[in-house]
Amino acid sequence: MDFEESPACKQYFASKIRKAGMKGKAREHQLDFSTRCFTGGHTREIMSLKEEQLQSLAGELTSCRSCPLREDCKAPVGWYGCADSPLVFIGEGPGGVEDDYGCPLIGPSGQLLDKALWSVQITRDRVLTSNIIKCRPRGNRTPTLAEADFCGKIWLERELAILQPKVIVALGTVALHYLGEPSMRITRQRGQWFQTRQGFDCIATYHPSYILRQYGKEQVQAKWQVYHD
Repeated sequence: MDFEESPACKQYFASKIRKAGMKGKAREHQLDFSTRCFTGGHTREIMSLKEEQLQSLAGELTSCRSCPLREDCKAPVGWYGCADSPLVFIGEGPGGVEDDYGCPLIGPSGQLLDKALWSVQITRDRVLTSNIIKCRPRGNRTPTLAEADFCGKIWLERELAILQPKVIVALGTVALHYLGEPSMRITRQRGQWFQTRQGFDCIATYHPSYILRQYGKEQVQAKWQVYHD
């Protein structure tokens, strides 16, 4: 399945085509993807208070040039999904596909996340996905602790203050270190509950990209571990 065929990506671009008549990838036609909440395949026309607050925050994010990472990406990538969802998934940062399309977790990792959610009868439009950092690091490298801390305090903290989620799922080491403690290890702490500094209940599991890097029995085992988490 190509990433354009993933449920999240289909919903995202369906809204763009309806609103702007756009075809293909056209970054300049982004229309507040970060505040859209899809219901039954149709875009809600009346925004909730949270959606209004996220829309305002998205406007600020677009013009952010607070750190050098902004120089190496096309634009900051915000969040996607339902602002009123009690469940938020947080990854490390956008990759190449996300940087091209301006939507988090829609590449190969996002496809795997879609499959995992669907296995428990959840679709991406019923949750919210975001990242610790908003700009793609050059070469898709892993963000440093300093980069995650700097960007997270500017943007993610404000997102979470608006969203007030009941549960956060930290995807991978970068998210675990930021939301938990730098001393935590994903191999030891995955599947265990902890509270973030802001008091949100959080559980960590492997990032989908980690699973995609595994092969054979190791990949099967990692998939089952995530499923049980």
